[in-house]
Amino acid sequence: MSLRLFQATIGASRRLAGALVVASAFLLAGCSASSPTGGGPRTYSLPSPPHPGPNDAWIVSPQRAEELLGTEDLKIIGSKDAGAGVTGASRFELESTKDGTKFKAKWKPIPRYLDSWNNSPRHELAAYEVQKLFLDPEDYLVPTSAARCIAVDRYGVVFKGAKANLDDSKCVLGVLSLWLENVKVDPPLYVEERFPKDPNYAYHLANFNTLTVLIDHKDGRTSNFLVSKNEADRRTYSIDNGISFDAWLWNWFVPNWDDMRVPAMSRKAVERLRKVKAGDIEKFGVLAELRLDKDGIYRPVPPGPNLDPTRGVRTAPGVVQFGLDADEVEDVAEKIEELLEMVDSGKLPTF
Repeated sequence: MSLRLFQATIGASRRLAGALVVASAFLLAGCSASSPTGGGPRTYSLPSPPHPGPNDAWIVSPQRAEELLGTEDLKIIGSKDAGAGVTGASRFELESTKDGTKFKAKWKPIPRYLDSWNNSPRHELAAYEVQKLFLDPEDYLVPTSAARCIAVDRYGVVFKGAKANLDDSKCVLGVLSLWLENVKVDPPLYVEERFPKDPNYAYHLANFNTLTVLIDHKDGRTSNFLVSKNEADRRTYSIDNGISFDAWLWNWFVPNWDDMRVPAMSRKAVERLRKVKAGDIEKFGVLAELRLDKDGIYRPVPPGPNLDPTRGVRTAPGVVQFGLDADEVEDVAEKIEELLEMVDSGKLPTF
């Protein structure tokens, strides 16, 4: 099934008109682009094609990080508070008992009701997966994340007196996210005069803004974003995505990134999004599943059928399942359509 047909079956685009008005107002304010007579796609002028360097924020590759965080047995060898901007989070030093790989990860326990407006683990998992629709692993900008339930005896090594946060278990459920290296907090993210002069900067920031639009990111605090220390290939990373996917309550005290704030979009990203099918988006309905084993530990398992598409968190005896609900899945599909229509109408140039 094509994405357009999928859109027709799940409902009309509720926010298209508003998005086009905002985007057109911004783009008419002065982007450098050429437009064919009569409208249609436009080209944004940059001095040369982007040539991104290696992504040195990932201490291991995203593929290896998925194995480590998702399935491998891990030993906690150190812990410290994660600092400002990630309340309730810790930085774990971890070691794989399989091959001794050592790495750091942010740990955030899952709230008692498995979801909340400002601590939504399933939204972190979804943001990581959504970027795969249009980015190659070397361009990922959301850290690898996975839901894990750490046995109380191991958890107690760093948190004395720890108790299970699932009544029927002997483990503490939370989300592990790869700790990014060689990065810093350095606002502002968008420097208008740099965008048309620096192809690598434009490429990475356009991809970042594309992702934040697709996930409807609505918490623009500076501590939620990091940039690479390498100014020659400055990348922007989104490390806290809990308030996203049409969140009912959001941070309205800061400028947010749920609209296109940069003047152009990567042509490579556009072509990838054009190839997205309904099934590629429907799979976000089940992002993670854990099942209780004989030792009282919830272990990650391959996702099964969606237990309840109307809910983002589903539970059954011995089963916990995380994903986007039906409305959130629909929103992602609509956001893709909105971006493509903006490109095709000439309102959003590409480079």
